[in-house]
Amino acid sequence: MRVSLRFLTSAAAILLLSFTAATAADQPLKASLSAMGGIPINLSAWGLDQAAFDLAVTEISARIEELEAMISTYRPDSEVSRLNRGETLESTPADLSFLVFVASWISGETAGTFDITVEPLVLLWRQCRQEQRLPTAEEYEAALANVGHQLVNVKLDGSITFDQPGVKLDFGGIAKGYFADEAVTLLREAGATRCLAEVGGDITTWQADPAAGEPFKVGIKHPYGGDELYGIISVPTGAVVTSGNYERFYEINGHRYCHIFDPRTGHPVENMLSVTVTTKGGIEADAYATAIFVMGLEVGRSFVERNEQIEAVLIGLGADGKVVEYISPGLVDRVELNPNR
Repeated sequence: MRVSLRFLTSAAAILLLSFTAATAADQPLKASLSAMGGIPINLSAWGLDQAAFDLAVTEISARIEELEAMISTYRPDSEVSRLNRGETLESTPADLSFLVFVASWISGETAGTFDITVEPLVLLWRQCRQEQRLPTAEEYEAALANVGHQLVNVKLDGSITFDQPGVKLDFGGIAKGYFADEAVTLLREAGATRCLAEVGGDITTWQADPAAGEPFKVGIKHPYGGDELYGIISVPTGAVVTSGNYERFYEINGHRYCHIFDPRTGHPVENMLSVTVTTKGGIEADAYATAIFVMGLEVGRSFVERNEQIEAVLIGLGADGKVVEYISPGLVDRVELNPNR
């Protein structure tokens, strides 16, 4: 079945494309929520009656609020905000210990191209945007002194400590993927036979029988914007996340700087347009998409090909300034590219 390569309804980097069901009974139940200051959350589930679905949506809303209250750096009373201020938590939520552990493991696996301690760099660039100037070498040095996953420890009892003052956590790189995973888990527990959660463009899908079921169709927004999609991925089950430089950026003196930094240097990434990753879960897809974006075309391609659990589409600029695209071998037969891209 072919799907029109037209931009549909969302400004998110990844767009879910509906497919035509055989009968009305095959149509999913749907609901929409919001989190993190208005980020849209779209839920779809098959195999549930309305009462069970409504209850699941209520549980998802409560769960996401619980997690947001724990990790948001915009809430001064969140556990993460308290840790960032140097406070010691009397009791560390198990969810937070889990997130820090997973994020630290991925940071090590990706040689620091993904790192949850980038908050000092985020704060520096926000200040510089407000003052319309670039960071100085001294400011880079001061911020980078407090960046590095190795500065964060998760102890056997789940408590979290920092090796030095000034270290700050930022879960912006995995929060949406985590929320999508949690939503899908609750829909599955409610009895769904097939379900999907999209949180601000990060998508996690699941179905009981991926081999027999219709694959989900996920569109990749064109990195240069506009109304066209770059392509469509068929996803039997799992997560799909895109990191790109086209919707969020720092504008300073008329120049746009990518909002994704290399945690090792503090500098915004250059010459990458977008990275779309599909893998088992949203947390991993979210983190890997950011890490591969930071790695760049050549190193990112090598990383993907060494990791069997990851498939990806990389779009960047070559040395001659021309667009270069890479589709991992396991994804070639599941991607329909826009011929007009």
